[in-house]
Amino acid sequence: MDEKEFNKLLKDLSIAKNFNKLYSFYYPKIVSHIYFQFHNKNLGEDVAQDFFLKLLHKGVDSYIERPTAWVYTVCDNLAKDTLTKNKKYALSLEDIKLSKPDDTFETVLFGEYKDRIKTLDTETYDIIIMHYYEGYRLKEIAELLNINYSTVRQKCFRGLKKLKE
Repeated sequence: MDEKEFNKLLKDLSIAKNFNKLYSFYYPKIVSHIYFQFHNKNLGEDVAQDFFLKLLHKGVDSYIERPTAWVYTVCDNLAKDTLTKNKKYALSLEDIKLSKPDDTFETVLFGEYKDRIKTLDTETYDIIIMHYYEGYRLKEIAELLNINYSTVRQKCFRGLKKLKE
């Protein structure tokens, strides 16, 4: 979903069609993103529901330039708040490992390439996950990781080439 369409839908969430389109597009992405970050599916579902409830009740008055990055940032903050306030989640913030996910995640996402993905350096791995799994654009990844845009493009291209070899 591009930023113009996102902001157009965001302007009037009282129309069920607009809300449903945002919800169906972002809900599975949010759940997967939170699972990838925090390794807790229940947390992902709770955060996604909280995000859409807050979005529905409070709305957003400003224009969002990078919708995917904005959604994930808001959801990351909701997840951290939820983890610190709610004891029902077994993990604490100190227990969370934000590096590579477990084999189950890699098997589901990469299938036959799961063994090859482990050979990538951490930065290339993160770029590929952010681009192909989380839906970030390469320019957004460059800004988020504080890396030159051409470096991100090159690492993404070489990482995919390495996976296909």
